Amino acid sequence: TISTFNGNCDNVTIVIIGAGLSGLVAADALLQKQPNQVKKMSIYILESRDRVGGRLLNATFSTSPHPHHSSYDGKPVDSNDSKNSIDLGASWIWPESNPNMDQLAKKLDVEKISEGDGAFRFKDGSQTIALKLAEKLCSNENVKIMLQCSVYSILDSLNKKASNNKKVEIMFSNKSSPEGVERNESMEADAVFIACPPRLTIEKISFQPSLEERMINAMKSCRTWMAQQGKFIAVYGSAFWRKNRQRKLYWERVSVDGPLDMIFDNNDRIIWGFLSNEERWRSLKPRERQHQALLQIQAILGGEQEAMSPKAVFEMDWSNEKSTCSELDAIEPYPWQHPIYRDRDLFELGRWNSTLWFIGSETGSKHSAGFMEGAVESALSRVQKYIDVTFSP
Repeated sequence: TISTFNGNCDNVTIVIIGAGLSGLVAADALLQKQPNQVKKMSIYILESRDRVGGRLLNATFSTSPHPHHSSYDGKPVDSNDSKNSIDLGASWIWPESNPNMDQLAKKLDVEKISEGDGAFRFKDGSQTIALKLAEKLCSNENVKIMLQCSVYSILDSLNKKASNNKKVEIMFSNKSSPEGVERNESMEADAVFIACPPRLTIEKISFQPSLEERMINAMKSCRTWMAQQGKFIAVYGSAFWRKNRQRKLYWERVSVDGPLDMIFDNNDRIIWGFLSNEERWRSLKPRERQHQALLQIQAILGGEQEAMSPKAVFEMDWSNEKSTCSELDAIEPYPWQHPIYRDRDLFELGRWNSTLWFIGSETGSKHSAGFMEGAVESALSRVQKYIDVTFSP
């Protein structure tokens, strides 16, 4: 059954759960595609974190060779000098096979840097795309991004008679008050777009009525990409390793035992690597693991004192991020393997009379699922389907 609006609508309310790339793209697409018969479209984006971007996250540091101080706590270097950024989360796109993501970057005027093999990263970090999208959305008085709001229940109109003719009720905890007091709140909407990894969704949100068994099983089997990944970044005063080698470090498998599996350089003063998933390294306290990583870099690249004296160090272990890694993801035995997403067709259609939609990287098409392209593609396609089935004559 398709729910359609007839005639003019005074106000359509949309709730998007998740202010990562997919949720922000969906909000922007809804505004761009707002039907003529809708006088006002109000969009609320609920995000459990205290920031936007989801799995897009930048580490920001000073470009001065003598910043005011170094950071070992994963926070930006405090300096009045110019800043630079590097990814702690998703990094690469392949423009030939990621057309939606490439077009989005161009629209937002985000510069790309070629890796030389068809892959590109963003000069100022991938989160820059999310930050620019959020800034654009917040300039619209009909859009509100609500941080530190965790959704725990969604009810459709068959289960609870909603007021104001809205079709879905969303219940969430709000921790954003200045006093830090958690409040339980609710909101009513004409439609909901869930822009969260499927495993986290089914783990943290109750649906009334329950989703069908096949859908629940598909969500549980849908591994969250990056859920067990981790990155380590060391920012140096100079690229000391270039004294003895000219070749760029790129997908360089380490030759010395330590907490890093692969190391890279960014053609400047940065060495970064993927954290090993071995328990002996992940179980260390961050400062000790970071010290061991620097010793590993020193053993591989030389530099003696230089290798052990970075201007700043950053680390991000996504397995500790409760808004990324679900309980099922935490016990995955092969986290380095790119997930195989089955039953993707189940995520393409709206539920509850086309008022409930699933978007996000894991719900993308066969070749885009698990990448930034999947986040953008799924948002654009499902927003269009929602518009078509809901507002078509």
